[in-house]
Amino acid sequence: MNVRLLRGAVFAALALVPAMAFAQAETEPNDSKATANLFTLPALSTTGVITGNSISATTTGLDYFRVTTSAQATAGFYRHRLIAQSTTPGHTLTVRGLTQTGGVPNAGTDAAFATSSAATVPPRFVQWYTSQAPGEIFIRVTGAAATTANYSLDYDVQPVTEVTGPGAVTQGTITITAAGQGHTTDTDLWVYDSTRTAIPGYGNDDTAVNAQSVLTRDYLPGDFHLAISNFNLANNLGSPPDDAFLTGAVLDFPGVVADSSTATNLNLAHSIGGTAVAATKVGPFDVVFVAFTVVVPVELTGFTIE
Repeated sequence: MNVRLLRGAVFAALALVPAMAFAQAETEPNDSKATANLFTLPALSTTGVITGNSISATTTGLDYFRVTTSAQATAGFYRHRLIAQSTTPGHTLTVRGLTQTGGVPNAGTDAAFATSSAATVPPRFVQWYTSQAPGEIFIRVTGAAATTANYSLDYDVQPVTEVTGPGAVTQGTITITAAGQGHTTDTDLWVYDSTRTAIPGYGNDDTAVNAQSVLTRDYLPGDFHLAISNFNLANNLGSPPDDAFLTGAVLDFPGVVADSSTATNLNLAHSIGGTAVAATKVGPFDVVFVAFTVVVPVELTGFTIE
């Protein structure tokens, strides 16, 4: 029997088994972004949301999923994880994205943005972030000759506690910088507005001087959020023209931000409008979010000099 048809029949049957209330089985063909299985994740952490089988990293061993997160009732940023489980461990998860050239994302491409590791805690997971609004992302699972048992993907979603940044930065031209803050972390950052939407052009990875971020932009009064991590942090937007690195992979859809690095315990100290902000990337793939407020200048009037 054709292997692709056999696998499709097996997992169609598995979808009828009520062992896990939310479990959804992969269906073949799902070997590319174009043929990815469409899944909506639950609003709460749930085990075994997706099941499948892969014994290779080619052809039918490529299992692509286009997953959408559910809306959250409370405004904020949320961390999402998919964690591979199997009685024959060894599956690899990747967050898929797009290449970019000169700051312009290349539509139709397929880049490995972030790759799971057996050495992380927990092992073999990928991670991304959204606001309270739903967001889409491509995830791929591959196996090896030894991963003969089915895999399942556990889903974990957690609200993010933002770092409290400056509460009163005067409107106008404001610089956010990780340079000169007592560390050498290769930082990457992007600014989000009060709705937690990425502001086009308000990101920076490197400067011409070093690999630390310096972002100088104009701001009107309002609440803002800074997403900062080490290289590579990305959303769906291309790098601004004044960024010294214009070829980092980006994500396919708006409303999602992720980091590609498994490095841990990194100093992400920075300053916003001259005010120092302490921040640390604790875990693999972590992004730190910092809230800050831009205010109208205080007019000095009505003073009498004696």
